[in-house]
Amino acid sequence: MTDRYLLFKEFAQECSNSDFYIGQGNPNSMILFVGCEPNNTNELKVINNRHTFECLNELNGKSYKDLWQIRSKKGEGCTWSKYQKIIDTVYPKRKHIAGKLDFEEMAFCTELNNVCARHSAYAKKDTIGTKLELFKESKFIQSFPVVVLACGSYIVNQGSNRQIDNTFGVSFHKVGLPDSTQNYWIHYDGLDYDKSNKLVIHTRQLSGPINNELLFSIGNSIKSFLELNCDL
Repeated sequence: MTDRYLLFKEFAQECSNSDFYIGQGNPNSMILFVGCEPNNTNELKVINNRHTFECLNELNGKSYKDLWQIRSKKGEGCTWSKYQKIIDTVYPKRKHIAGKLDFEEMAFCTELNNVCARHSAYAKKDTIGTKLELFKESKFIQSFPVVVLACGSYIVNQGSNRQIDNTFGVSFHKVGLPDSTQNYWIHYDGLDYDKSNKLVIHTRQLSGPINNELLFSIGNSIKSFLELNCDL
């Protein structure tokens, strides 16, 4: 039984105790995607239990090998296709079937908001502060060397309100694409990039029309960090 297995069990239990969305994907991976909120209010506890069972029993991350079929039928492929492009950039030599969404073999995905909403503009965000505290205290969440906060203004790092810094123990260092209208912000712990233990990327919600330049640049930033600091 791996340490990550135990950490994930603890995280899942903490989420269940608070009726929080747990997530899905590969808990043994090096990349954590954090989106805005789940968009399905039906039987959220059942969904949580199913995802947790699959993750705990298939830690190789293949519990969603038919993910592309499930989500494409529900019209939920937009955000997931963006995650797929990032993962394909990070792991260019990985065997992958064209058109198949299998990014969750190489990442774990969760959401920052716990209130389900079909559209983020109308979502109630009262639980985000509590979720950030859970993230900060969770050894499972903190064990990921790479965190992609694809949740836009749901989390801020401005002035004295340093939610990203305080939650993940990092500090802002540079803008990923200074001349682009779609951008991302790079944070890491310590002063030396080549000696860092954690990379946190903050960007917009990855739905709707997203430039491939943004996705490929995020993927290349992750790839270079993992190659330098995590023996990718």
